[in-house]
Amino acid sequence: QERGAFSLEELQCLFKNRPGEWGDDLGYMVFYIAASTGMRSGEVRALSWEQIDLAAGTINIDRAFKSQHEIGLPKWDKTRKIPVSSGVLSILAEVKDLSADDGLLFKTSAGPIGPTFWKKRFDNALEESKIDPSGRNLSPHSLRHTLNSVLLQTGIDNWLVQHYLGWTSRSGLSPVQTGYTHIGTDNLQKVSRKIGRLL
Repeated sequence: QERGAFSLEELQCLFKNRPGEWGDDLGYMVFYIAASTGMRSGEVRALSWEQIDLAAGTINIDRAFKSQHEIGLPKWDKTRKIPVSSGVLSILAEVKDLSADDGLLFKTSAGPIGPTFWKKRFDNALEESKIDPSGRNLSPHSLRHTLNSVLLQTGIDNWLVQHYLGWTSRSGLSPVQTGYTHIGTDNLQKVSRKIGRLL
């Protein structure tokens, strides 16, 4: 079944209050970052301080949890560096003030947040926000699908969205042209600014 996505109104409803539907600040923060960056669950859960440059406003997405305890490269071994919205930067700065400068950003007293935490918090947030998932195949990964859809619907160039989300397909470019074309974080600022206005 095709993965479902949220409407922009549903997405904004999920994050209108903090911690709101997410139960606590940890739940709100990890899901806000996922929704605002399009990062996959394993990428958010493996996020470490060495990947973050607060001064530049970027995250270097070069690792992900592959299983409960194993960290490796992101899906398809595709790394990317993205600028993030002011909302994400604010959360990252807050986490930095509250934690040591080592290891993972997001942990519980039992250790790294895992798939069970991820799924339970998501399901509870849907229930609390009264979003009916019936027949829609909504899952935490739907946040990534939603960001893609919302950015395209609001006029962001497809190629920039692909690059921001870490997809290698560059529709319309020849293989040679693909190899010669480079998008820097400056080009992606348009995407992060749009996200900041939406969420």
